Amino acid sequence: MKRISSGLVGAGVLFFAGALAGCGGASGPAASEETQSVPVRVERVQPQSFVEYGEYYGEIRAVREARLVSVTGGRVTEINASVGDTVETGQSLARVDAEQAVSRYETARLSERISREAYEREQRFLEVGNSSPVAVDNAHLAWLDARSRLLDAEKARDGALAISPLDGTVVAKHIDLYDELAPGAPTFTVADTSRMKITVGVPESDMAAIRELGSAEVRLSSIPGRVWTGRPASVSRKRSERSLTFEVEILVDNPDGALLSGSTANVRLALREMPDEVVVPSHVVQTRGTESFVMIANSTTARRVPVTIGPSSDTHTVITSGLEPGNELITEGINQVGDGSTVRIVE
Repeated sequence: MKRISSGLVGAGVLFFAGALAGCGGASGPAASEETQSVPVRVERVQPQSFVEYGEYYGEIRAVREARLVSVTGGRVTEINASVGDTVETGQSLARVDAEQAVSRYETARLSERISREAYEREQRFLEVGNSSPVAVDNAHLAWLDARSRLLDAEKARDGALAISPLDGTVVAKHIDLYDELAPGAPTFTVADTSRMKITVGVPESDMAAIRELGSAEVRLSSIPGRVWTGRPASVSRKRSERSLTFEVEILVDNPDGALLSGSTANVRLALREMPDEVVVPSHVVQTRGTESFVMIANSTTARRVPVTIGPSSDTHTVITSGLEPGNELITEGINQVGDGSTVRIVE
């Protein structure tokens, strides 16, 4: 997990001092001093609000997803769907030695009907004294056994015909024509991609803030610039012993199907808001060894100011000590000045 921050609530107020423009035809010491000074731009430091985010990564999966398998195995004799096809509940996507499986199902269905009728008949006979409780129980047991065989036959038939159990999209095809499949081999994966879920691991230190979240930002590296809004749906109450994190499930609507099952998503969750902080553009913070510092303009002189940095984002960094509101922070020309350099503030 990478800790980041973003979302400045109050925009920094830029303050540019007027340029020390030389008059036409200037000469002498004043012109020489201006030539030696370094032109810089500054920003006046002002307190701002800052939102700290946690950044996590997780795999995208459909909320409703089914992996079809060939229960009995056999040869693939027909394929009726490809990846990306839209399918309906009950639709056959392929045939895997289907004739025998269909025949067994029809036989089991007929046997279940006969057993059920026999049980019902014995119940009626018992009511008029022409049967015994033992006979009724035996008939009931025979019917239950026939029902069990029917369920097994139905499962085998559905696998042989690769019948989709839901309306959705084919997200994976695991077979080719004339393949010989072993029992239990997968054939297709079908998913309802209108709503996706992303499961991320969150450290214990972030969990207090996560429990109060109402939304999340979801991004994909394959689709730069686009942001989806998700919502935390569930939070694990037990830490994973493997990753030492708590699982948080994020739900995201996916009406146009842009989010693909199996893709890796970047999830940003707001952890806390920090009001009235000293926030600077990240590029002005320099590091030498273990020391971080910024450059400020004190009138016409640049000063190096050691700082302690806090949370940061791609664009801004919180300064927890070293800078004060009202300081004129050098934002341009930083690499041309050192501590004590003469500077000329320009707009």
